[in-house]
Amino acid sequence: MTKKPGTDPKTPLRKSFLRSFVLWLAIGVSGTAALENMLLGIPMIIMYRLSAITFWIAQKLIRIPYIGMPNILAGRAIVPELIQSQANATSIATEAIRLLKDNTAREKMRADLLALRTTLQSGGTARAADEILRQLNG
Repeated sequence: MTKKPGTDPKTPLRKSFLRSFVLWLAIGVSGTAALENMLLGIPMIIMYRLSAITFWIAQKLIRIPYIGMPNILAGRAIVPELIQSQANATSIATEAIRLLKDNTAREKMRADLLALRTTLQSGGTARAADEILRQLNG
């Protein structure tokens, strides 16, 4: 029998996690929030904007194809990433509407995200760290 999230005293969840279980879609930046959403299986859109000079420097120093941890771990685009000029209200709204209307795409994203959680539990963290280092040194 599956327990409701947050009812097992061995695995207490923050209240924000409990609220997150009902989300159809999250919109946020890459980083901890994207990782948390990935672990909870919450479909998402990742957006990120840097100053032009910072972005230029980052492109020269970091050579990985994705910025979001779910996509980095998967080695493919699971979650849409809207970067720099793409991270605008129109693009974000268009992508959000597409995902909210397309139950199949949203549920596939949820399943892919939850599969990444299984990957992390079975030693995927070390493989992901190795891949990130390989890309950075590459």
